[in-house]
Amino acid sequence: MMDNVTEIKNSISEWLTKRQESIHNSDDDILSTCANIIISELESKSENPSHKIEHIQQGLNIAKQLEKLDCNNEILAAAFIYTGLNNNSFTTDKIKGRINTNIISLAQRTQRLNAIDAMSTLHDSEYLLSQSDNLRKMLLSIVGDVRAVVIKLAECLHTLHAIKNENEDIKTTYAKLIMQLYAPLANRLGIGQLKWELEDIAFRYLKPNEYFEISKSLKHRRAERENYINL
Repeated sequence: MMDNVTEIKNSISEWLTKRQESIHNSDDDILSTCANIIISELESKSENPSHKIEHIQQGLNIAKQLEKLDCNNEILAAAFIYTGLNNNSFTTDKIKGRINTNIISLAQRTQRLNAIDAMSTLHDSEYLLSQSDNLRKMLLSIVGDVRAVVIKLAECLHTLHAIKNENEDIKTTYAKLIMQLYAPLANRLGIGQLKWELEDIAFRYLKPNEYFEISKSLKHRRAERENYINL
């Protein structure tokens, strides 16, 4: 277990160093503070350290995805805190006074979106499809901060990657939620990169044969174009 703790600590430190080298903002210390809290939680005694490692890795992966969207450090920090709060790695009482209240508030707003996920488990896909527009409007209204939705969308992408080895029922159920709710929401917010990635993986889970046929065809056409260009 110690090797796993060291590995995630090193991953956080390496990412943080690269982030600080590439972007020099006045809020650089925000991520450093969050990283120190996360590392201290890893080093503290815990009944289930593997649980903490798993979800801190999740936070790091989501933050990296948000970094690709040029999100600022406050949003990246909130993503880290969100995953910790969401999975009970630490509580708001434990981090109050150590982290900017705006970051804690953003993380808590992101948590509210989990109500939509819970609601989706109570209804079939046809109902979700018929109510998808209303759900998207509800989702935006209950958080009051579009940045929380962006964090949630990045989490959705992480989850799609994380469930690749799960059974077909789990993958298809989640993929339907993505196609009916979250991918259209990403489109509505103008985040084309996330929309495309969400739809790409969800489609692969829902229609694997069609997906690989299309992928094969596109690769063949690309090879033909490259051969033509190299003539």
